[in-house]
Amino acid sequence: MFGAENTASSPTGPKSAGLCVAGAIAAAATTGMIMLALPKTAAATPAYSATTGYPCERCHTKAGSAELTSFGQTWAKQKK
Repeated sequence: MFGAENTASSPTGPKSAGLCVAGAIAAAATTGMIMLALPKTAAATPAYSATTGYPCERCHTKAGSAELTSFGQTWAKQKK
């Protein structure tokens, strides 16, 4: 009654496994395309500070913080 001929058409059979893999690949490709399309954020580093001679606090409210001063906000807008 439940032989091999039923397995191929069942939702958990070999055919659906191929569809799961194809769906996962499509989802990964879509996610990658979305990530590439998103706007990039400014990424300051200590090397930037060393290059410009400005301390980190020139752009950030405190070193290592993501919160920007008005100077940092202006700089970030110019980079977009």
